[in-house]
Amino acid sequence: MMGRAMTLTRAMIYETARKLSNWGRWGRDDQIGTLNNITAEDVIAAGRLIRKGRVFALGLSLKEPIQSGLFGGRWNPIHTMLATGTDAAAGLQDEGPAYLRYADDAINLPCQCSTQWDALCHIFLDDKMYNGYDARLVDARGARRNGIENVRDKMVGRGVLLDVARFKGVDSLADGTAISSADLDACAAAQGVEVRKGDFVLVRTGHQERCLRNSDWTGYAGGDAPGVAFETCHWIREKDIAALCTDTWGCEVRPNETTEANQPWHWVVIPAIGLSMGEIFYLKELAEDCAGDKVYEFFFSAPPMHLPGGAGSPINPQAIKWGRGADPGLPSAAANSVWWRARELRGASQRWRPRGTGATGAPETCGTTFVRSWEEDPIMLQALDRQETLTSNQIKLIAAGTFGVVLEFLDYFLIGFVLTFIAKPWQLTFGLSSVILLASGVGSMVGAAFFGWLSDAIGRRKVFLTTIAVFTVATGALVVTPESKDIGWIYLTVFRFLIGFGAGGLYCVDLPLIQEFVPTNKRGVVTGLVTSAVPFGFLIGSALVTLLAGTIGWRGLMGVCVVLALVTLLMRSWIPESPRWLVQNGRLEEARKAVAWALKVDPETLPLTAVVRQGPKPRLRELFRYPRSVAVSWISNLGTQTGYYGLTLWSPTLIVQFLQVPPQQAAFYMIFVTLAALAGRVVLSVLAERIGRRATGVLCGAGSAVMMVIAAFFGAAFAGVAALFLGMLMIAYFFGEGSMAVVGPYSGEVWPTTLRTSGMGAAYGFGGLGKTIGPLGLALIVGASASTAPAASVSYQAAFLFFAAWYVLSALSFVIFGIETRGRSIEEIEEQLEAQRSGISAAKAA
Repeated sequence: MMGRAMTLTRAMIYETARKLSNWGRWGRDDQIGTLNNITAEDVIAAGRLIRKGRVFALGLSLKEPIQSGLFGGRWNPIHTMLATGTDAAAGLQDEGPAYLRYADDAINLPCQCSTQWDALCHIFLDDKMYNGYDARLVDARGARRNGIENVRDKMVGRGVLLDVARFKGVDSLADGTAISSADLDACAAAQGVEVRKGDFVLVRTGHQERCLRNSDWTGYAGGDAPGVAFETCHWIREKDIAALCTDTWGCEVRPNETTEANQPWHWVVIPAIGLSMGEIFYLKELAEDCAGDKVYEFFFSAPPMHLPGGAGSPINPQAIKWGRGADPGLPSAAANSVWWRARELRGASQRWRPRGTGATGAPETCGTTFVRSWEEDPIMLQALDRQETLTSNQIKLIAAGTFGVVLEFLDYFLIGFVLTFIAKPWQLTFGLSSVILLASGVGSMVGAAFFGWLSDAIGRRKVFLTTIAVFTVATGALVVTPESKDIGWIYLTVFRFLIGFGAGGLYCVDLPLIQEFVPTNKRGVVTGLVTSAVPFGFLIGSALVTLLAGTIGWRGLMGVCVVLALVTLLMRSWIPESPRWLVQNGRLEEARKAVAWALKVDPETLPLTAVVRQGPKPRLRELFRYPRSVAVSWISNLGTQTGYYGLTLWSPTLIVQFLQVPPQQAAFYMIFVTLAALAGRVVLSVLAERIGRRATGVLCGAGSAVMMVIAAFFGAAFAGVAALFLGMLMIAYFFGEGSMAVVGPYSGEVWPTTLRTSGMGAAYGFGGLGKTIGPLGLALIVGASASTAPAASVSYQAAFLFFAAWYVLSALSFVIFGIETRGRSIEEIEEQLEAQRSGISAAKAA
């Protein structure tokens, strides 16, 4: 405020500039500074904010005499008419038979006389400008470095309004009011908007509106004014924003916070940080609209004039809003031409209408119409999508899902050891043992499809609890398995089927639920890492057998599994319903509470608004309305699971045969193979978030196939050389098992909310055929020759090629049918799916 102590020294200004400098960050030749923070993906995402279609001009009228202070010799624009209508009416332009009557004019103005950008050559730090360029490169001919022309195609992206004046409850901040970093953060939090890397941040003080209201610009140019405090230099650098703009003459607070420098904030942000700065922005109408619909983000465009060597440029910036408007049916920029063609064919009134009504206003009966409420916007769910860090509640949800995955594969592993206890006393044949082993796999296929459908029908949370309850009860039943060899194997088979039935649903509900609770930029890596817990199931099972089997027996081991299952059930009991499922079913208040639980905030701080998309009813036949989703999820699951389970179950045998080692040593070697598999799951989970799901899916399938081909043609040469053969096998597992961390989560992303778990469950269940095809396929190919030395056997070549073919199939499914889901919210993915489905329908109609 005015009268504050001047504690800022010139030495502190220089030190801040040195500490926050971006010189060389984007290369020694860079001339655009913080605009480097904007990526192509950011521009695309900003385009998706154009829903409302209302444009706000942020340029102040050039008729306003704002330069009355004449800072730096600037003058107000001089508008001169060169030809007028009065000239035309007087016949002064009627020379010759082919005359032309017209109006023409000229304008004489400084480049920074009104709403404008400061170029990076505008402010010097001693004799240097941004990126270390010599100040003498700006001479009478203009700027040879850092001129305004360098950013002529860069001023486009996501805009965020921070209405500090309204946040503080005043029409205009008092002159001399310094806006701190804490003020900016508190304002953003109160508005429910997040400032992100690459944003154009617009700060409203109300100062300009006060001048307009009073028709008095005295002191506006260079006089006392509210503005950002010097310490916000650190905030700007930390946030990595693209630009900062205000409605004041010079952005920073005046009087300045020091008597040792004029505009000290400028000394740092332009020449050191390389910040693009906008001044004298007209924000009144935009601020009123934002306050009305509570949407403080928008598509922002403010290209400067193409003036080579300019130190600034006048502009008329544009903000295009998202919120409610006259045409709530405008699709986002993500929709392609197919969307528009489908909309034309079906009719706008049929395409978008108030939820619950048909085209004529009658109650809606068709569950396949994609509907957006005229009174609702997806702001509530945006709070989830834009998180930078996960809360403890989200981490607990992820932990519960991860523990469930561990439990499923712990049980899958333990049954093999159970058979070693009972096979001899029960006189089990190989065929009966196989039936017991396969029962859970069959149950998993059925359970995935059933519980996936049920989760879409009645809710994620109920099924989330039901699946683990089924798993727990069925596992507990094994503790009291009858000793009779005649009925014991039947009893085991039935309850093993029920265990698989519950476990299959557990996996196919857990991942979608987690996906619907985590931010867009972490969805792939989080769910991929959840699947990375699979090897821990095997490791824990090995530890339990080693440490406890001799003491408590196989029934005791099942009892331990029951205890672990109960712990998992307890962990899940406090997790709320998916907010996306609740929104889709019109339960907005509950959805808001679920989002608030995830974010650990008061529900009242979240707007009770959301897009309601009334998609297909959860029937399995509805899946085939999305043929690309069916193709990519089913084929990738089948290819990956066939290769994975076939190779996994046969790897110990292959090691024994190729390396001529005893089974105990083969088991030791499998530890290293398992660690490579775990590394593959983790690395490829992260990679899927970096380069995209499609590219990673192709890489997984292709990488696995290549290693299988190498094994087919060079495996015999590796026989007896443990390092070479194990290295080859480890790489194959890295890609093969790593693909499970991509295919599983991806299978939940390529469906609309109404069919998400149904789609994933059906895909996982269909892919479960690979658990049988893989092992049996290898057995049929290798046949009796499996016991021969590998060097003398040609069957192994065919076997490895068999696995390679399935991995190639998985890779091709991503190439041909895959859609990219990285960096896109669940709602944006739904829009693309609907556009594709509408395009297919339109093509059939044509």
